[in-house]
Amino acid sequence: MMVHRIGFFHFVAETAHPIDALKKTLTQSAADVSGALIVLPEAFNIADEYWRPLGPRLRPANTEKAVLFDLQHICKEFGVCFVAGLIMRAPNDPDPPHSSAWLIDSSEFWLLSLKHSNDGTGAGPGGRRDYTSNYTPCSEDCDASNGVCYQNVWIAALLCMDAYPKDLTYGEANSRRHDLLRAKLAECARGGAHAVLCVPSHMQEIVREGIYPYWPGFYVVLANSCVGGPGSFIAKVSEGQPQGTDDSILVSCTYEHCNRLRVIDLPDH
Repeated sequence: MMVHRIGFFHFVAETAHPIDALKKTLTQSAADVSGALIVLPEAFNIADEYWRPLGPRLRPANTEKAVLFDLQHICKEFGVCFVAGLIMRAPNDPDPPHSSAWLIDSSEFWLLSLKHSNDGTGAGPGGRRDYTSNYTPCSEDCDASNGVCYQNVWIAALLCMDAYPKDLTYGEANSRRHDLLRAKLAECARGGAHAVLCVPSHMQEIVREGIYPYWPGFYVVLANSCVGGPGSFIAKVSEGQPQGTDDSILVSCTYEHCNRLRVIDLPDH
């Protein structure tokens, strides 16, 4: 599928039924979504709140791999592809599984990256003991398959905090990953293809100006699922443009309590 559009699914309602909520929003969208690369938030598939206090009524998160095939069916039905933040069980994975970003279309799916930062719901050091652990942070080879050419665009993905280079704990490691990804995608995109950084997130506090200005020349698409967080957005900082200017934000969806889909057309090269 050739990519002619990019967008995000701002997912803050009906979280217990993610696939149904996504299909409903796509069906009701007034925008033409065919040929769109749509970013889905972090932990899109767990079918519950992201922050879940420990207690006797705690339900296990949905980590079934079947979500990949459900999303492929939606790709075929609507003529789209996704970069999705998912937490899924797999053979030889730790318990809980890694938090991962996947590129998915109607016929295939590819693992792009694994989350390294611990946002408090990760197992091990940095995790909060009063909340359930959603995922096990990746300790090595987190970007083994990140930065790929998909048809006419170059795509990379970083999960939530991993996209923030100024974090007090993870900023140095994040910056090293960013440098490698920017170099890889910039080299690959010299032929004129668009380069897109996808950021599946459940982001509470990090402001968008802490992310997109560090990716000049790239489209940055962040899909958020946190009510009251900084929202979802599409941004692009042109080469030579002052960082963090208002003109960089192409479309956004902030502080809304209902699901939203936003899509923009990519200019022809």
